[in-house]
Amino acid sequence: MLIRRSSLALFFAISGLAPIGCLNMPTATSSTEERLSSGAVAANGAQVSAKAEVAGWRGTTMAAPACTPDDVSACGKATSCVSFGCEAGSCVEKLTALGADCSEGGDVCDGKGNCVLDHCNDQIADADETDEDCGGNSCSRCDLDKSCELGRDCASGVCVHDDSQGTGSAGVCRPCGSTADCQLDFACDKNIAGGTCVPKKVNGQKCATGAECASGFCPGADGVCCDTPCDGTCVACVHGKTGGSVDGKCSAVKANTDPDGECAADASQCTADVCSGSAGFCKAAPAGTTCRASTGTCDAAETCSGLAGATCPADQPSSCD
Repeated sequence: MLIRRSSLALFFAISGLAPIGCLNMPTATSSTEERLSSGAVAANGAQVSAKAEVAGWRGTTMAAPACTPDDVSACGKATSCVSFGCEAGSCVEKLTALGADCSEGGDVCDGKGNCVLDHCNDQIADADETDEDCGGNSCSRCDLDKSCELGRDCASGVCVHDDSQGTGSAGVCRPCGSTADCQLDFACDKNIAGGTCVPKKVNGQKCATGAECASGFCPGADGVCCDTPCDGTCVACVHGKTGGSVDGKCSAVKANTDPDGECAADASQCTADVCSGSAGFCKAAPAGTTCRASTGTCDAAETCSGLAGATCPADQPSSCD
């Protein structure tokens, strides 16, 4: 049953009773009730999170998408509770005020960009909330130190239970300390509220370690999530090096370039100081380049073939034998 704050105030005024603490206690959630994952949108009016659509840049250290005053389509999908503008060529989000009407699966805006059910804005812990106006299927996630049942009840993604309090005791929302604290396919970003679990990044997004990427690979020379380890010679995962159309796909570096300084002009190895255009190979030294000098009249010099990947031929027997 939905209890309005105004109705409670009228009841206490007429009865002369003081409000009791149990009104602020979390309501238990049915064990059979389906719980939603981060940012899920449910047709039955469960959490609708506009922020989940572009969670990779809002609230993080990543750069906002580029935009123009006339085109903010790259910023995300506008709803009743969040819209977007463009300042200095970068997207900015504009959150609708707490309590404003909305219709995207809920009744009112929570001031955080979400359209939530009316009970999520009544200043008491009711319905399936785990703390006041947060947690559960219907409301926004709870801030740190609020009560929770599961990690998905918390903005940080981490709900810590004190085992000493017995089975079934309420947990508390805490920051993540590492990716191990987060659900599968989420990583811990300590730049957000001291530690927040965020969806792992897709190929092509900027990264510092492989733990941030859904693929598990973040080549250090490229700094983006990649489809493979991409750690061989003359390969890269950014299109500026490969000449491809997208970042995140490991491909051969463009011929006659060497962006990562992997090749060296070395006649003894039959190599030039640029990549060949084929993955794994530096460009070959020109055919006929001497790679092993003659040691005397009876010893012919060895020369390079000019083929990528070919090395200096083995020293041939003396012609005087």
